[in-house]
Amino acid sequence: MLDPSALAPRGLAVTLLLALGACSSDDSGPSDQVLVGTWGSERAEFVAIQAGAEVRTGCTTIVIHTPVTLTEANTFTTRGELHGTGAVIGKFPSVVVSGP
Repeated sequence: MLDPSALAPRGLAVTLLLALGACSSDDSGPSDQVLVGTWGSERAEFVAIQAGAEVRTGCTTIVIHTPVTLTEANTFTTRGELHGTGAVIGKFPSVVVSGP
């Protein structure tokens, strides 16, 4: 599980690889290569809508404020903000989220 206390320095980029092999809850698939659907397990969940996405792992959420666009190889890399249970002074730490 992602430990927010290990990410204390602001601006620290973290790569989170998501195994998107699970079935999506959206049978229509991506629209114009924008990832839409819900994937996850008991410990983590990835929810993508047309406007952005969230990655939820226990007490930590990564908020992605832009659409997650798939490449021709059905992969993605995007940036988000790390929201944890602790107090944050200033901006939320920026993280990199990518998936196969």
